[in-house]
Amino acid sequence: WRAVCQWLAGAGFVTFSVNYRLAPQHTFPAQIDDLRTAVRWLRKPDQVTRYNIDPKRIGVFGGSAGGNLAALLGTDGHGSTTTGDRVAAVAELSGPTDLTAAGLGLGTTPAAFQQVELDYLGCRSFGDCPQARNASPLYQVDASDPPFFIGQSLDERIPKPQSDALVAALRKAGVDTTYVTVKGTRHSIAMLTDELRARVVAFLHAHLGD
Repeated sequence: WRAVCQWLAGAGFVTFSVNYRLAPQHTFPAQIDDLRTAVRWLRKPDQVTRYNIDPKRIGVFGGSAGGNLAALLGTDGHGSTTTGDRVAAVAELSGPTDLTAAGLGLGTTPAAFQQVELDYLGCRSFGDCPQARNASPLYQVDASDPPFFIGQSLDERIPKPQSDALVAALRKAGVDTTYVTVKGTRHSIAMLTDELRARVVAFLHAHLGD
């Protein structure tokens, strides 16, 4: 992620890499709580001055588990995207969007990855895991959410129907949504070709620029 930060900084963004608590030692919602705290910290006057941040133009980028968290941060809460822990733009790659039992019907999630999700949720099974819904961006979407950029490989470990479902929900709510699929099996930031990097940067400039 150092290279990702350097790439985005080189494109003109003040860039921070957020280190959040990890499962299985820490289960949901510890991770999204850490992201919320980071965004609120960035909006404090000391950080705004120190890093020359515009607190009304904070975006988030993530892949895989970080893609889930980026999408969840973007769909978290309601109303203005310029205050509190709300963000003004979301770019995510390969993020699981439905961690509930119903989400198992969105394509075929490998068994090993299902266990990773259960460890993250702190559950023994998807059938008895009430917190799974709150950990799923798909169920948090509303019309006040910021613009989204979603990238997905066609044949990777996160089934494409997971991204399809989130895109459909966002567009149904009237949220500006860019959806890019790429051939192959590359997961998360491994899919970042020069073309995809250019599209992510163009999206972020369009929604976070002057």
